[in-house]
Amino acid sequence: MGPFGRKKVWGRLAAGSAVAAGGEPTEPATVSALMTIVSPATVVSPFTGMRACIVVIELVERIPLTSENGTGNEVVSDLYESLGFVVLGDVATFRDEDGDEITIVVHRARIEPALHVRGGTPVSRVPAEVVPLLRKATGRGVVCYRELTLGTGESIRLKAIVEPTTSAVASGYRSGMCRTYVARDDLAPVVLEEVFEAPPW
Repeated sequence: MGPFGRKKVWGRLAAGSAVAAGGEPTEPATVSALMTIVSPATVVSPFTGMRACIVVIELVERIPLTSENGTGNEVVSDLYESLGFVVLGDVATFRDEDGDEITIVVHRARIEPALHVRGGTPVSRVPAEVVPLLRKATGRGVVCYRELTLGTGESIRLKAIVEPTTSAVASGYRSGMCRTYVARDDLAPVVLEEVFEAPPW
């Protein structure tokens, strides 16, 4: 795998950034690129038990709405009030089509689903991860959850400020320096946009 700072790649993703004589970046720069998740699926959903690289859980309160004109005040629809989100995961790595990689801290990223999820599944037990969100519940309805899982091999559009770093690596009897790229969430939000790949037909 070549370094993320290769001249052609860096020029495509971060035009105008300062580069050294060899085309390597010398400072953080803004990136917006289509990438693939390459980290292993080590995160387990506390609700469904599904394994993924990133798990996003939203708690909602399902509040029944009634019609004053109906007989017996029958329920005509439900209102889903969001109580907040929890992003589960540690560190995830993303790779672009040229083989260059960026690493992010998952729980500090903002995840944007491709589709808005409606409804929700009633919560039968409350995992510790979502307990703080329950403080926003009004008690007028049923607490439900919505879940988004992102696994190995899925496509994501990553928007962030990234910074090159260098670390020592060992390969058999040889050792050397490896150039990697880290998302600087202290400089700007890291945004991961879910992407649905177009069908081949």
